[in-house]
Amino acid sequence: MIDGLVQAIDAPLNVIGGPGSPSIPALHALGVARVSLGPHLARSVMAHVRRAAAELLGAGTYDALRDQVTSRDLNALMTVGPRADDA
Repeated sequence: MIDGLVQAIDAPLNVIGGPGSPSIPALHALGVARVSLGPHLARSVMAHVRRAAAELLGAGTYDALRDQVTSRDLNALMTVGPRADDA
């Protein structure tokens, strides 16, 4: 179906990816120009916030807060162009 859309539409094709969608490499191989996440990334973050809040309000512990991204790493993720870890 997606490959048919790529062939039929005379413009770059953008699709919304998420659970159950083909992988990004598979979509790229079909000719998809861009994959958006729609609400999926935000909802995934909210699920983590819910787990952390349940732990804080329940056990009163902080284990859900262990896995964090530094500001530097987050800024690097949002930078366009090659990153140092791509070399």
